[in-house]
Amino acid sequence: LLLYDEIKKSYHLTIGTKEEVKAYKNGIFSQYLLIDYYNFNIDKFKKLGTKDECVYMNNIIKKCNKIIEENNQAYSTYKTNNKCLNCVRDSYKPNGNDKYDCLIKLAHYTIYYGISYVSEIYYFLKKSQILEKIINNKKDIKVLSLGCGFMPDLIAMDKYKNDMWIKDIEIDYQGYDIEALWEEIALCPQCLLIKDVVNDNFDCTDVDIIFVNKLFSTLKRNELHMYFLCNFKNQLEDLPIGSFIVYNDVNNENEGRDIFNKCISNKSYKLIQKFYTQGYTQEYTKLDMEFICDFQTDLYTKIKDYPNKTVFFLYQKVK
Repeated sequence: LLLYDEIKKSYHLTIGTKEEVKAYKNGIFSQYLLIDYYNFNIDKFKKLGTKDECVYMNNIIKKCNKIIEENNQAYSTYKTNNKCLNCVRDSYKPNGNDKYDCLIKLAHYTIYYGISYVSEIYYFLKKSQILEKIINNKKDIKVLSLGCGFMPDLIAMDKYKNDMWIKDIEIDYQGYDIEALWEEIALCPQCLLIKDVVNDNFDCTDVDIIFVNKLFSTLKRNELHMYFLCNFKNQLEDLPIGSFIVYNDVNNENEGRDIFNKCISNKSYKLIQKFYTQGYTQEYTKLDMEFICDFQTDLYTKIKDYPNKTVFFLYQKVK
């Protein structure tokens, strides 16, 4: 069964050639249509269903490109310079400036990594079925994102909801980040609360999912990761039983991957699944991901066109 929603019509594709066409006046689908599988362009259908434009991500890239255009020299000159893009890349090198207090750097960062980050989370949602697990019991999902940045998790969840026909589910999203400049770029500026997750208290009450996206490795490079873990575990006391924690970061033990897992995994928080995109594979499930939208052209900086080495740890609070 393959479903696709287009132009306010719903189509039911049955793999068979002689079934009777049935019409229904009531129910979710106003019309049932039988499609002859052997005369159906399945490749075109799949392309429409899985490679749909990610409008939010494209709009954010355009916004970032405008920020760069308004703050830098002409494109022809700047393209051969690439100092800001190099600054973004160098952040992940030993002794790199892994800080995000420059709007131009944030714009380059979002264009370069944005599509890959959103795609990773999208395919994590698809493989883990985490949203489906929650909506079996409720209609609304409350999400807390620590170090939310431009909100790739919200973008991925919105696209996933639409693609998987769960559009009636509401996402109550709250993002925390220490850098106020993200308000210029983030998908939902009014959902962003400026907080220091290392030292400040934050509210986990009634939260269904906590995302820790590309945060822990940055804290480790700045020697703040153990302070964060201490604060994080204290705040988790208010997290309801049955709720999920999603750790998403660099697939490298030197970046804090194993430290985080060792600290969080205990009798109260069960490690359910481990996923990876590239790199370390032991006891991990592979995420076979694609990029969720086409790359834009004529940008002031490039888009990373190959996957990151990323891991996802999925925990559930059990007591």
